[in-house]
Amino acid sequence: MKSTEFITEDKVKAYTAEKLQIDRAVKLLNLHCKESLATIKSPLWRGMRNHSDAIVMIDPSTGERKSANTSNYYTQIMSNSPYMEGWPKRNRSLICSSSINGAGGYGNLYALFPFDGAKIAVCPSWDLWETRIKVPGTRISQITEINHFMQTLGFPTSWESMVKYSTTETLQRRMQWQNRSVTGEELLQQICKALSPAKARFKLITIAEFAAKPPRDKECWTDSPVIAIRQTLYQKFLDAVNKGKQ
Repeated sequence: MKSTEFITEDKVKAYTAEKLQIDRAVKLLNLHCKESLATIKSPLWRGMRNHSDAIVMIDPSTGERKSANTSNYYTQIMSNSPYMEGWPKRNRSLICSSSINGAGGYGNLYALFPFDGAKIAVCPSWDLWETRIKVPGTRISQITEINHFMQTLGFPTSWESMVKYSTTETLQRRMQWQNRSVTGEELLQQICKALSPAKARFKLITIAEFAAKPPRDKECWTDSPVIAIRQTLYQKFLDAVNKGKQ
């Protein structure tokens, strides 16, 4: 995952986070994260520069994030597109990896244990930015190219403004200059479809399904509350969990 997407995130609104002691964390895990405990040998991982505590409980759905150092088009589209209905909203999720190596280099490493019933969105590769897509009538072949394309046409970066702008004469004139035959509304629909799970090959699984068959080396995201255990405490945490089973 790119650092601009994985950890260097601009927060529009900070999520809620609570520092936990290990005994309370184990109790909460046994109460709320029974399905996640099955992932204990291959959990989700995330690098975080904004946390240094040994254990923290995070609810990403209480905040809102935007991609830093890049325009926010694909994040807004993936968070609001009708094709993504029922999926974790990417702008209200933690971006993470099914691989500890995929999370390395982006801050303090944490193993994530989502609450029972959590939905996990899975990218087709180790980095969302590597996802191959096609938008008819354009040369777009990767998600990263959507940002420049929409910026060139003057699209604003919030979803509501994108939808409104797609109906304007200003956009239609700019598209005519580029010899595009579709309307602005049709173009936005095509981009949304290109970023749909069916076209971009995203998968939606539950944390129980993740535990049964962890996807290998994939970027993921979830809007579930999680208990995050720092890697430096992980063995002590495992010992405490095993002790509780005795």
